[in-house]
Amino acid sequence: MNKLSDQVDRDKSTLKLLKFSDFGNTNFAINSLDLLGNEKDKLAVSTRIYRTLERNNPKKAAEFIEKSSVKKALQKKITRYQKYQIDKVKG
Repeated sequence: MNKLSDQVDRDKSTLKLLKFSDFGNTNFAINSLDLLGNEKDKLAVSTRIYRTLERNNPKKAAEFIEKSSVKKALQKKITRYQKYQIDKVKG
């Protein structure tokens, strides 16, 4: 049981570290995504990374999506967010 608890703590710490690395150290966050144990966490961090890249380097953002291990889910989330932004502007 202790091993499981240690793994859960490690996963939570890794997720927290990567969520806060996306802006200041994007390459670190990208290179560390495989440390996350589940797709939900990978998608959450990948979304943050994408938004950071999109603001700073749209070409790199597109490349990031293409190489992502959660590509389909990431594209779906991005499309949904873009639609939300358009609808918000339209009022």
